[in-house]
Amino acid sequence: MSKNSQDTRSAKRPNTPDLYLIDGNSLVYRAFYALPDTMKTLSGITTNAIYGFTNMLLKVLDDKPSYIAVAFDLPVPTFRHKEYSAYKATRQKAPESLRGQISHVKEILSAFSIKYFEAQGYEADDIIATLTRFAREKGLKVRIFTGDKDSLQLVSENVDVLSAVKGISETFLYTPETVLSRLGISPRSVVDYKALAGDSSDNISGIPGIGEKTAVSLINQFGDLDNIISNADKIEGKVGEKIRNNIDIARLSKRLATLVSDVPMDIDLEEMKFSGPEWQKVLPLFEKYEFKSLLKKYGGQQTFELFAQAGREKLHDINTKTDYRLMRDLSAIKELSGELKRAKGFSFDTETTSLDTFSAKLVGLSVSFRANEAYYIPADVLFLPGVMPEIISLFGDGTIKKIGHNLKYDIQVLENNGIEVKGPFFDTMLASYLLDPTAGKHGLKYLGAKHLGRAMTSYEELLLADETKDIEKTDIEDLKNYACADADVTFQLADILRKEIDKKELGFVLDDIEDPLVKVLVEMERNGVSVDCGQLSVLSKEILSRLAELEKDIYIICGEQFNINSPKQLAVILFDKLKLPTIKKTKTGASTDASVLEALAPKFEIAQKLLEYRQLTKLQTTYVDVLPSLVNSKTGRIHTSFNQIATATGRLSSSNPNIQNIPIRTDLGARIRDTFVPADGKNFVILSADYSQIELRILAHLSDDPEMINDFLTGKDIHSATAADIFGVKLEEVT
Repeated sequence: MSKNSQDTRSAKRPNTPDLYLIDGNSLVYRAFYALPDTMKTLSGITTNAIYGFTNMLLKVLDDKPSYIAVAFDLPVPTFRHKEYSAYKATRQKAPESLRGQISHVKEILSAFSIKYFEAQGYEADDIIATLTRFAREKGLKVRIFTGDKDSLQLVSENVDVLSAVKGISETFLYTPETVLSRLGISPRSVVDYKALAGDSSDNISGIPGIGEKTAVSLINQFGDLDNIISNADKIEGKVGEKIRNNIDIARLSKRLATLVSDVPMDIDLEEMKFSGPEWQKVLPLFEKYEFKSLLKKYGGQQTFELFAQAGREKLHDINTKTDYRLMRDLSAIKELSGELKRAKGFSFDTETTSLDTFSAKLVGLSVSFRANEAYYIPADVLFLPGVMPEIISLFGDGTIKKIGHNLKYDIQVLENNGIEVKGPFFDTMLASYLLDPTAGKHGLKYLGAKHLGRAMTSYEELLLADETKDIEKTDIEDLKNYACADADVTFQLADILRKEIDKKELGFVLDDIEDPLVKVLVEMERNGVSVDCGQLSVLSKEILSRLAELEKDIYIICGEQFNINSPKQLAVILFDKLKLPTIKKTKTGASTDASVLEALAPKFEIAQKLLEYRQLTKLQTTYVDVLPSLVNSKTGRIHTSFNQIATATGRLSSSNPNIQNIPIRTDLGARIRDTFVPADGKNFVILSADYSQIELRILAHLSDDPEMINDFLTGKDIHSATAADIFGVKLEEVT
């Protein structure tokens, strides 16, 4: 178990409670609306509320409370609804995807052995009020964690309220002092305040025409509602008239706002006792709901064991339901090659030791041409003199469709091993991307679960199942099942996705643009690009010299030395010492980000210097000093990866390294770009090519706008032409 997963029950931090009471529904709702509802497991469970609530719960547990309990509403009318039918009537019905997550949240609580309460006819707030009264009688210090303000009426010397303010991380602690400073009234007057001013969130009307300021003023003058009503005749003007005319409404509003502290329910303090998480119960749920970051943070060795067991179960399940074969016999491989050629299309997947195609060692190859059937050829067999010609002939046949998931990688691996791969191609990853470019999930494991209901083993689970970090040492049967599953699922997905592609009339994009581009990108990535490391070294020295000058200037202006790269120290210098105007604030204080410095730069030299310092530092650490280290020792070039599915717009992106984002408008950015040079001197050139206003040309075509079409056909500058039309001037007059 990692050190993060250990619960030592050490001494609590100062000002922490004995008992934490959590408003379950309130925090679940807040988590749901704070996080995107696109968060789903491979099996389709929406998890934004579950994940958000779990994160908030874990932060509560960091305080090491001795006791903890959670209260939930039941989906039935309460006594308030019976007394006032319009109670909470203005609230929108919770989405089904939200309501469906509450049972999963309760499952999480049960795994943590945290007691939760529900009571027919009462709300979670009433349960919290009852538990608070019980705890106070036991002499316990209570903290209520909630997303609404109803519980503020419970605040006292030994009861505070941790209010969720924004998202799932920003909170504010209400004590008697902070309630008074923020609301202008004491906690005991909260219900009187709602009786006068109402509460729109609960559809409690209060007295019509009485606003927040008037309510506070009346309470500070007369005390509680009863005393205000008793003195209504003495209150002059419309305020007194409104009170006298709405006494019954005010009393009803107060009854609705007042929390019940004697809900009939069994309370056992021992059931609320918390001794720390039992991770062997919790971690399987983190895996079930795919909380990878929480598994990493809290799992340690137990996550290893969890993944290993999951891997073993999945590999066994695959072996019992499919026909996956290990191929070692030469005659059987030749027979398989003949069947693949007659099938006119097959899927394949390579197993390697690394994701880096230049260093990856080929471990094996799997192929499939029928659903639930696949074949695995280990590398030691693949490279036999009698086998390799069959494989080369198969993959070099341009009449056979090659199907894969992220084909670009597998083609590179095979071609690095002397096996040329000819199209036509069908890449299931690209097909999934075309069907939903904004989905962000196109992995084989995800698509297998989504379209086929297959629980596939991950690469990590495969290695953990055999307790090894080396794929070459993995059990051959496990590796066969893993590799064959990838080829099998890919083959089955191709048929499903092909139908969807044709249904949406996207075939021409996939067949004529995306899939053929794969082979182009393979060649581009293999060729790489040359950089002048000597010129980069010169640039690095120049930048270091300029940074030293800037650092000296900054210290002189500020009158002291400090860590320029520390936002906290910089904020103190700029806003406390130099008294520069605060442009933007964050939850940790005044911001010093680029937008703030840009706003200050026209008037303050220090901001100008800091901007230049940051720009130079970023260019040096991102490009100038890094690019030489990325030059491949075998080829002498940088080999970036070009990604077809990284943007929703369809544009290519570059990564490892990203050579697309080098600045072009600054002198230094241009000099960095100049270090990319043609290979072999005079025999090659670097060609720069770009579409002319491609998006606007597409817009003109789709809208069939005659003015735009004419502007493009006649070679006008589209921006100048648009400006001329909008401002009613001649084209040559546009500045």
